[in-house]
Amino acid sequence: MDMFVALSDPTRRAILEILAIYGELSATDIYERFSVSPQAVSQHLKVLREAQLVVMEKRAQKHLYRLNPQTLSQFEEWVQQTRQRWEERFEALDWMSQTSDQELNDDLVAFFQGFDQGFIGYPTASGMIPNWLHAAQNPSASKEERAIARAVNTLHPFILSHPEEKLAWDNTELLVVKSDQDLIEAVQKIKQQPGRALGVPSGIRTAQTFVRLGLIDEHVLMVHPVAIGNGKSVFTKRVNLDLVGAKTYKSGVMRVCYQPSSRS
Repeated sequence: MDMFVALSDPTRRAILEILAIYGELSATDIYERFSVSPQAVSQHLKVLREAQLVVMEKRAQKHLYRLNPQTLSQFEEWVQQTRQRWEERFEALDWMSQTSDQELNDDLVAFFQGFDQGFIGYPTASGMIPNWLHAAQNPSASKEERAIARAVNTLHPFILSHPEEKLAWDNTELLVVKSDQDLIEAVQKIKQQPGRALGVPSGIRTAQTFVRLGLIDEHVLMVHPVAIGNGKSVFTKRVNLDLVGAKTYKSGVMRVCYQPSSRS
């Protein structure tokens, strides 16, 4: 059993939290702390044992459970490494405006609240989702960062991947797309479903693919008051656009909205 799949269930996470507090508990003691049936809790304990997150020891007639410190230390190391990689990515974005701008922050929160589903490539999701989940509860994060994180975390992400992957996060859905046509058909099908707008809060490769395949109905670009002279382009070929909106902020950032143009 994959450790991340085991951790994806809230009941199993609650069991780990209880064992972290009490150290060691019998199966009966654990059952009594949940409203679901003992059989259901027993299945959750089995999954945690198979993932080596807990160990079970028989003493007389009791089955005693405790955390497996070795596996948890490996998980903690993975979290730290992932967080470090994302911190390095954010440091690479030091060209972005650092001027306090409450109006800009409020508009970013409203922007993410404007769509309830989004497409994210699996490699980006494996770092981005844990990062935003952590940021939303991190007391050392700024109030503005936590507000954006909470807005992002309400999305239902469609995780794009070529192979089958086991997702370790709640409220996520895997889309296996092995070709451009698979992606086009999947996106068109989801566009027909009821709901708010769809977003692509993903990495550069997913964004490039969506633009190349003509799947973007509106481009929202944040222009910062700095020229860095290099970087990766979202547009890999010429795309004619029509300006449909623009707004400037006191920090010098400008938000511009474009839609694909019918002009050849």
